[in-house]
Amino acid sequence: FPAFYDYVDPLLEKGEDLKEISRNMYQLNRTFNFWYKGECLTFRNGVDFGWTIFQSKVCFWGIIFQNKTNFWEATFQNETDFGRTTFQNEINFDAVIFQNRVNFSKTTFYKTAYFWRTIFQGKATFSEATFRGEVSFHEATFKNTTSFRKTTFQSRANFHEAMFKD
Repeated sequence: FPAFYDYVDPLLEKGEDLKEISRNMYQLNRTFNFWYKGECLTFRNGVDFGWTIFQSKVCFWGIIFQNKTNFWEATFQNETDFGRTTFQNEINFDAVIFQNRVNFSKTTFYKTAYFWRTIFQGKATFSEATFRGEVSFHEATFKNTTSFRKTTFQSRANFHEAMFKD
């Protein structure tokens, strides 16, 4: 299986949407690491990872998502790192299952962030994250240690019916 950037490089150069290519990544069996050639990667167009199953470790560390991004009902079966990621537009993590540790430390969310009915089975870290827009953890389930240490909420934060089970 070629590395992700082997698929993405030609599309990024043409400025094409990654929706179709992301659908083809269903059931990946390799390490999915977006730290690319020592530089931060920027997705200029909308990205749709909805219903994707990420079987290996995933690293979105330092990535910039400029448009709407969707992970709706995705499953992350291994460790996942969104540390220092920037979401400049709406982000949807509704009904996502993080089966292992997930890191959102120092991540910035500029617009609305949806974590409605998201399940965090492993440790969830949002330390020093910044939510500039609204965020909803409505009915989210945190089954392990969760950290919001030094997290900044600059708009409405909804934790209605969220469950913390540590």
